Amino acid sequence: MGLVLLGCVAAGCGTSDDPTDPASSTPATSATAEPSRSAVKESSAMSSPALPAPVERAISAVNRGDTSGFLDAFTDSGVVNDWGREFRGREAIKGWSDKEFIGADARLTVDRVQPEGDTVTVTAQVKSSGFNGPSDFAFTLDGDKVREMRITD
Repeated sequence: MGLVLLGCVAAGCGTSDDPTDPASSTPATSATAEPSRSAVKESSAMSSPALPAPVERAISAVNRGDTSGFLDAFTDSGVVNDWGREFRGREAIKGWSDKEFIGADARLTVDRVQPEGDTVTVTAQVKSSGFNGPSDFAFTLDGDKVREMRITD
C-alpha cells in the first residue's frame, strides 16, 4: 500500500458518483494516479508504522515542491547522502535538491516504513524528471529534526 492523497484537485472530485468519471465526487484510487502537491495521509490499510513527524514534514515538503520546508526539516548541520555523495548543511542540501530532487519535480509515494532506533527507513516510489522507481531513504533523527537522509537502493 502507498499513501492516500487528500484533496479534490488530486483526487478528481466532482459531482458524479461514478469513480471512473473525472467529475466524480468519489476520489480516484487508480494506482496510476500522479502524486500531487496536496497533503498526504497514510492509508489505514497500511501495515507499516506511521511516519515520525520530522520525516512526514520532509516528505510532504518534497511532494509540495517546497524547498524551504524540506530544508527546515533538517538540523543546521544536516546531511543528505545520495549514494555516497554527501551534501552537508542547508546550502549544500539546497544545491543538491535544486538540481536532483525538488528541482527535478520529485514526488514520493511511501510503500513501507521501518523504524530502528533513531533511524527510520522509508521505501518509496520516486517519480521525477530524473530518477523514477523504488528507492530507500534512511532518515536519522535528532529530536524533531532530520540529522541525515541517506538514499540507497
